[in-house]
Amino acid sequence: MGQHSDAFGHIIARLLADTTMKKVVLIRHGESLGQIANKNGISRRDPSLTDCFLSPKGILQATELKGNAILNRYQFDLICSSPLTRALATCCLAFGHLAEERNKDYACSTTTFVVHSDICEIGGRIPENQGRPLNKVLRAIRKELGWCISQHCLDRFDFTSLPVSWPFHPKGRDGEENFIQWLRGRDETTIGVVCHYNTIRWLLQNAIDDVPNCHPIECILTDSGKLILC
Repeated sequence: MGQHSDAFGHIIARLLADTTMKKVVLIRHGESLGQIANKNGISRRDPSLTDCFLSPKGILQATELKGNAILNRYQFDLICSSPLTRALATCCLAFGHLAEERNKDYACSTTTFVVHSDICEIGGRIPENQGRPLNKVLRAIRKELGWCISQHCLDRFDFTSLPVSWPFHPKGRDGEENFIQWLRGRDETTIGVVCHYNTIRWLLQNAIDDVPNCHPIECILTDSGKLILC
């Protein structure tokens, strides 16, 4: 067993050393209000949970990502986020300081922020998976997180990858595969992705059984377009 583990470790080490490989860290958003709805005596299908925000615990989880030892090993040149509020808010809390660095000296910025609909969660019967118009999402994040992120943080996010019809354009069945192909075509090699439970499982082809909130999952994207756990 130990020999097989060592051999696998050597393979991963060689892959990581190959500069043509992309390093990808997947992160599920912080705990959402939808996740604690039942505890609060609210049906998870209650319309009030439409594209809901993070819970207080979720805000704390996302804030703590800024000092996460795993994330701090990387110099991300691309951060991707789902356009759903709980993911975008998590992204702001975890990586907003990088966006603010761009604001201070845009010419020397090294991190690009892209919001991509192919990594949003689907499931129309659950209101938290129903997207909202972008202006409402941005307004909510600035209102709820204005005490801890710069008001200009979101200005550096690129929303042009969203379809013109968003949020009325559902993600197709091939959303995750489309996202992988999109990543393969990018020049960036060190990538953070903030998205959702099922999205992460699908990206990894169900290689993991559980996806805790705000737990970085280190992967590599191979030349063949497959995400492999490190």
